[in-house]
Amino acid sequence: MDSTSVSELFYTRLYRWLLREMYDEVVCDFPLLRRIKAASALEILEVMGQIPEEKQLRLANTIIRKVYQQQHNNILDKIDEPWNENDEATWRDFNERARTTNRYKWLKEFRVFEALFPINLRLLKETIIQKLNSNSSFVFEDEGYQMISMFELNSWKIETKIELHEPPRQILKYYYIISSNEWLLTVENLDLFSYFGISSPWDLFSMQDSSNTADVISTSCQRFIQALPQLLESIGQPEIKKEEAKLYKMRVISGALKEQFKKQYFHWSLSDATREVNESFPFLRKINNNWAADALTAMISLKKLEQLKASQALVKYANWDSLDSENILMDNEMSILYNTRCKEIRSESTDTSLSSYRQVLTIKRKQLRNLIKTKIKPIVGSVIESDRDCWKHQVKFDNWQIITYVELDDDRLSYWHHISDAETGIFVMGTTHILGWLGIGETYWNIFTDADAFNAIEALFSVCEHFMKALPIILNNLDPHQAIQVYRES
Repeated sequence: MDSTSVSELFYTRLYRWLLREMYDEVVCDFPLLRRIKAASALEILEVMGQIPEEKQLRLANTIIRKVYQQQHNNILDKIDEPWNENDEATWRDFNERARTTNRYKWLKEFRVFEALFPINLRLLKETIIQKLNSNSSFVFEDEGYQMISMFELNSWKIETKIELHEPPRQILKYYYIISSNEWLLTVENLDLFSYFGISSPWDLFSMQDSSNTADVISTSCQRFIQALPQLLESIGQPEIKKEEAKLYKMRVISGALKEQFKKQYFHWSLSDATREVNESFPFLRKINNNWAADALTAMISLKKLEQLKASQALVKYANWDSLDSENILMDNEMSILYNTRCKEIRSESTDTSLSSYRQVLTIKRKQLRNLIKTKIKPIVGSVIESDRDCWKHQVKFDNWQIITYVELDDDRLSYWHHISDAETGIFVMGTTHILGWLGIGETYWNIFTDADAFNAIEALFSVCEHFMKALPIILNNLDPHQAIQVYRES
């Protein structure tokens, strides 16, 4: 098989797979597309909303076919599905409708949002990396303004790259490079989302944006991994080496563990949101930031039944990828009601911006760091790594290790947990924190006074203790050593 035949076979299979993926996206009401903060994604969603459901799939397929017509037109001809008059008419209608959309109308809103809720680039990158590593078989590493992952299957090497740009905070590129030393096929810069008409950049204005984006890329990576054996079948060595087979089997079991964890974590988050409402928001009242303040004010303005429904809706939105497997419907009406209340509250409180506070903190940063470490050590374990602004605690639970990150940056204290297994390298959870699992936003405490500092330390201890006590429920019957045992016995 020469290089041309190999390339045509791969792109033909990719075309069929992309059509199936787009079909799932359309019939499920665009779950991934809705979470991408890119002007092109917003444009497609607006146009899709203007046309009947039966025409949405035709337009979705036409978008993929248009990319193939521009980049791989010979493939459409070879499979006897050439670009035709119907395609042209659908594409023309799409462009006419797209011209009436205001694809940048939300940018101004989110620029203001960014000013209200500034985020740290390093924390944003760690959020993306940890989320990706916890939800997919890829293991991403931080390479400056790139996040890179390597994956091998048979004689193939699959490299995944995510390129960031700062400022502004954007994902400029997200693509795969597929290569093999033994076959004459190298797929450069394979941007799967470009086939769906979604171009870069993707904007990241908040921690929620980075979490959403990581979810989208993670889901995409996972699906692509699952499709690779079929996409590359008979294009390379026919036999999978024994070591690779063992690793692949371990990945399958790891994936099953992660899926089960997501379900248990999701159901626990729902129950914890109910607890927070029934107990009159004890943890929400302890968190001194705009996310918590707006959420508390919005929730209190609702009736008790609405509070319960809104709290569930927020958790569902934050865990949207767990809904399908659980047959649980998103409560869009309650999400809209809650977000409307928050916007009203935010617009009414513009005169009380954080910049109006006068700093009267007298405690030295070093003293404050030591107070925090000493206070939470009995709950989250000893410090295993530390620098000036950020440090890690580690504690064991059964066969899992729980890493707790704490960051004291300028006038802000933040934290998040990460669950993994050191021996197998299996990650099931990265960047979980209380406002995250409640679906509200980023967890941190503003520290402007000594009282703020002491209150934040007590609150941090409380939320960490609460999470650690929940681990028997969240990790029930999950054993990472199942994977390594299978690996050793293979």
